[in-house]
Amino acid sequence: MSDTAVELSPHTITGTHHVGMSVASLDRALAFWETFLGAKARWRALLDKPYLGRHVGYPGIAMDAAFLDLPGGVVIELLEYRTDDKRQNPEATANPGNVHLCLAVTDCSSAWRRAVAAGARPIVPEGPIDVTHGPKHVADVRLKHSMRGREHPCGGDCGRAGWLQYGLDGRYLWVADDGDVVSSATNRVVAYVPALANSRYLFELDWRDGRPVRTGGRSGIVPLR
Repeated sequence: MSDTAVELSPHTITGTHHVGMSVASLDRALAFWETFLGAKARWRALLDKPYLGRHVGYPGIAMDAAFLDLPGGVVIELLEYRTDDKRQNPEATANPGNVHLCLAVTDCSSAWRRAVAAGARPIVPEGPIDVTHGPKHVADVRLKHSMRGREHPCGGDCGRAGWLQYGLDGRYLWVADDGDVVSSATNRVVAYVPALANSRYLFELDWRDGRPVRTGGRSGIVPLR
């Protein structure tokens, strides 16, 4: 990493638009994803504009493409490059370039069986296991407000998808797109922040004697239990 200071342009990211995946066959990929998600692709088209091939490093390329909507507002884009100059990447998870997609589900075993039935190839045939280290279920907390509907006013990515973030001291959990504040000690809603009910973009900035002393990122900190 260079010691030379680099002046960055202003931060303009407002959300995730989509996640792209290159596939060997768009038809086979859609057969899996549409079966697994229980919904048809939102959009499918042939992409062949000259500027596109130049920007992806394959001048003159054409790509079969499709968009699929995931619950929560994220979109997957599947791309099949129409070229013979492509190879299947090794599937071992340690290989550089290997990526994974993590989905939130209400029943892990049921989701695993559905994925396998739709054509997924599991590495471990026994299915999901209980995780003995790392995050664990502590309590179910009934929120007092709703995440239904859309944020308004909104600058982009307006669907209320929610966001959970702990404060730097771990005492409270802030529930974005809802506004509730949950106590870590009692696992109960103890406050409501109206501004937080209409946004999921937040960070903590602590002040002392009129001066900022520390700040947290948008990911928050999870206290150990």
